[in-house]
Amino acid sequence: MDDLTEVKLKVDGKASDGFLVRRLSLKEGICRIPTAELVLCTKGDAIRMDELETYVEKAASLEISRTDAATERRTTRWFAGMVTSVEGCGVVAQSRDGEVFEYRMTIQPRLVNLCYSRSGRNFIQTTALEAVKDICEQNKNVGIAC
Repeated sequence: MDDLTEVKLKVDGKASDGFLVRRLSLKEGICRIPTAELVLCTKGDAIRMDELETYVEKAASLEISRTDAATERRTTRWFAGMVTSVEGCGVVAQSRDGEVFEYRMTIQPRLVNLCYSRSGRNFIQTTALEAVKDICEQNKNVGIAC
């Protein structure tokens, strides 16, 4: 018997009921930005590109629940960040309910915005805590709060 995995997606604090998570790939590691790559599907009408763009830079979270079939033990894991990209891939199937459309979404931690910072600075005479507070203060417009 196979294990059962359920993935719930929330964007901007709201459940994304229109999307069905078809595939999820979590990439994590030392010296690597944690990234969740999702393949999502919708039935019926396609979501317009201008609507898809509204998802970018919104807070997003994943609740990944897995039930072990042998022991019936349920474990839950969360992944939180912001939507860094979303794209429409077009029609992937036909059903009785209409066409099935596919989308790709990437979620990364908000700190990923620091990768795009244009300023450089040395923190020689400061503690680590002072340096982090200063960086957060300088990057408030990037959506990082400390």
